[in-house]
Amino acid sequence: MCGLGPGGCCAPAPANCRTNAAPRQSGYRHQRGDGEWKSENYPVRVEWTGCTFGGRRAWFLCPAQGCGRRVAILYSGGIFACRHCYKLAYACQRENADDRAMRRADNVRQQLGWGAGIANPKGGKPKGMHWATFARLSAKQDAFAWVATVGSARRLGLLNGRLARLIDDLPREH
Repeated sequence: MCGLGPGGCCAPAPANCRTNAAPRQSGYRHQRGDGEWKSENYPVRVEWTGCTFGGRRAWFLCPAQGCGRRVAILYSGGIFACRHCYKLAYACQRENADDRAMRRADNVRQQLGWGAGIANPKGGKPKGMHWATFARLSAKQDAFAWVATVGSARRLGLLNGRLARLIDDLPREH
């Protein structure tokens, strides 16, 4: 943090926010593997913003050098820092197309009340669901399952010439 603006960052704070004048001291001890215990003690600033329907919300300002982002969660490592500083990604950001299709098929299967996993058998129409909705969701699940199956087969190297011809001959339902 450069310390030039409010909250220790260069950008001016929005009109509806107030930076806590006295930063909280974060004191803790941590150990990496079987190494020595190391004590850390550094300031963590808190910024308050007004909420739309009244009240206030507290935000941490990331204490990592050069960051100063306003975040709700700080993650521990050598120091407490935001997910951007630790280059953390959400699980769905690491998915490829067939993993995403598998997750989406499972979400549709959950809506239909079926067991998770495209290898599990299909269930029936849930009570109270319209037939048109059931048909639409069932077709959606089939399409996602198709993409996931083909992608998994490619990833596992199972697509040789014979298997590729079999897959191409299968009817595709969209």
